Amino acid sequence: MQFNKEQLMAVNHFRGPALIVAGPGSGKTTTLIHRVKTLIEVHGVDPSSILVITFSRSAAQSMRSRFNELCHSAYPVELCTFHSFFFSVIHRIYHFNTSDIITNKQKRDYLKQSIRNTGITDLTETEFLDDLLKVISYYKNSGETEYNDEGIHLSLDDFLPIYREYRHIQKIERKIDFEDMMLIVRDLFNKRTDILDKYRDRYTYILIDEFQDINPLQYEIVGKLVGHTHNLYVVGDDDQSIYGFRGSDPGIMLDFERQFPTFTRIDMSVNYRCPEEVIDAARCIISDNKIRFDKDIRGDGHHGVFRLMGFRDRGSEDNGLAELIKDLLKEIPSAQICILQRKNSDLVRLYSVLHLYGISASIQEKVNNPYRNHYIKDMLHYMNCSEDIEHMPIEDFVPIMNKPLRYIGREQLPVGYVSMSRLTEIYKDKAYMQRILKKLKLQLEFLSSLDLYSSIQYIRKSIGYDEYMEMRCRDDKEKTEEYRLKLDEIMDMAGRQLDRKGFADMLETLENLSVPREKADEEEGVILQTFHASKGLQYKVVIIPHINEGSIPGKQAVGEAAIEEERRMLYVAMTRAEERLYMTYVSGSDEKEAAVSRFIRSLISKQQP
Repeated sequence: MQFNKEQLMAVNHFRGPALIVAGPGSGKTTTLIHRVKTLIEVHGVDPSSILVITFSRSAAQSMRSRFNELCHSAYPVELCTFHSFFFSVIHRIYHFNTSDIITNKQKRDYLKQSIRNTGITDLTETEFLDDLLKVISYYKNSGETEYNDEGIHLSLDDFLPIYREYRHIQKIERKIDFEDMMLIVRDLFNKRTDILDKYRDRYTYILIDEFQDINPLQYEIVGKLVGHTHNLYVVGDDDQSIYGFRGSDPGIMLDFERQFPTFTRIDMSVNYRCPEEVIDAARCIISDNKIRFDKDIRGDGHHGVFRLMGFRDRGSEDNGLAELIKDLLKEIPSAQICILQRKNSDLVRLYSVLHLYGISASIQEKVNNPYRNHYIKDMLHYMNCSEDIEHMPIEDFVPIMNKPLRYIGREQLPVGYVSMSRLTEIYKDKAYMQRILKKLKLQLEFLSSLDLYSSIQYIRKSIGYDEYMEMRCRDDKEKTEEYRLKLDEIMDMAGRQLDRKGFADMLETLENLSVPREKADEEEGVILQTFHASKGLQYKVVIIPHINEGSIPGKQAVGEAAIEEERRMLYVAMTRAEERLYMTYVSGSDEKEAAVSRFIRSLISKQQP
């Protein structure tokens, strides 16, 4: 391989601390494995004294495969993830086995018990438990020094008793998670300097890939391992630090010089992946971040396509997106077209939209279906009941019989099917129920004559479902807003040729999206991914739709640090493009306002005449 000047400097670095600032498409992995080869074959370093750490199993496996192919020999270099390295330590010292690693179900069960043991009874819903587990993970990743409630609305004083009880149950059951492994290793190295010295003697050269993703606890342990040699070689890009929810902090990378004053910094600034047009646009966006290294990312001279497309409303944006994809598919394989979204739940909406336009798509990660909500299903339950009011399936009638309240008792209902005439007979002695049931009968009869869009509108406004939901959610504005948004989205799709059967089929299809796919082929359609999942990947064509406030940056991004991370996410997404990048946004119409993302306003002003 022909290396440029910067890459060659990184490959040939021998001793002492080094920070390699490697921008997108700069060949960082190739450079790193060549540096390991040079240590062994040029400088005579014992391969077994080299420790290379990365963050994901797939990245470690890929690096191992490429390294073995490069060297034509299976040098005994320790090439692993942080996870596997920490586990190897506690397995050797404390004899933990893989059976001791906690499952997600066990985490929830232990957490439920912890909450009950602290005298709280109303915080055991699965959604809350999952959010609380994220907070626990963040707290552990910080070394138990930083608390971030992430919207669970628990003060530190309320959180700590639950956390301590949870840790106590873990200890009794002898179950550990990844964060526990780090805490155990840190405490071990603090207390047993003899064991730490053995690891220092064993690993005299340490290399870390994707250094921008490191968290404070991992960095603390690495600092102990490095010892007096300071042979720490780290490769990363602070502009691609997007795992704040795991505790990663670009400030660690920026602070490297203070920790290692004699360090060597090498900037690998040539982006061989992206065309000049994409690099210019990405540079324009990321340069607005304040907390970052100054760098001059440049391309290798090849050109491609960058287009920023504005639409009046979400419907016209969806239509423009579909037309664009259909045109692209005439010349580019679907597996080389990737549409990126900020949130996991947005993938499901996008999948639904493409389905409406007859475009095949593949989601290659586990998704949270935003339409798996009772109020979405209630629309279908109502419509199913309206098909035959003398033969309403019990599983459709029960969920909606008291939405809004009609005083219909479950114990009065037969098994299998419900009929309006039978209901009228059951309540024949109650005049007020006769009035209620007559009204319901007329509503269902009228509902049966409506198309999907009008049906949902009628259920919400005339039958009174919106009023019922708003009363139920009156103390939670976020739930009210989410309810309106999701049903508005369904109605928007219904306005584009989605009928009742298509609605039911779509909900069933979306239920099957929960199983992730390992790999896509051309027959599976265009690829849908989140910004996070796309990191480290590249595609001929990248499309990023709906770059609007509330989408990117997300509503949850509060404070300058959070906004800067959101901006880095967009930067990562943009720099996945090898040939073409398309970005869309909604500018709003007279009927509905829309706020264009602050991230792209400077790009929009640049392209305007």
